[in-house]
Amino acid sequence: MTVAAENVTIKNSLVAASAGDNFGILVRSGNAIISNTTVKGSKFGVVGDFAADHVEVTALKDDGFVVGSNTSIVNSWCHDLAPDNGNHVDCGQLRSGETNVLID
Repeated sequence: MTVAAENVTIKNSLVAASAGDNFGILVRSGNAIISNTTVKGSKFGVVGDFAADHVEVTALKDDGFVVGSNTSIVNSWCHDLAPDNGNHVDCGQLRSGETNVLID
């Protein structure tokens, strides 16, 4: 799923990607509020500038949350990642130069 608009809300959802998909949710522009949602099966879980509350990321081939500026992740869970080909996986990645980040 790609977000390319302002003020997008994703809630009460299951984002189940295939193993060949790079992103579960990619916030390319604008912003997104993601709540009560599970993301699974892609390479990366949630990427960009977003607010996540009660978001579960699981069964991913690489990183769970790739955090941009103006991002918050609260009450969320990353677990049971499924790396292949010896990938080094993380539940969270903070890109260089990002600001205004809250993880709680």
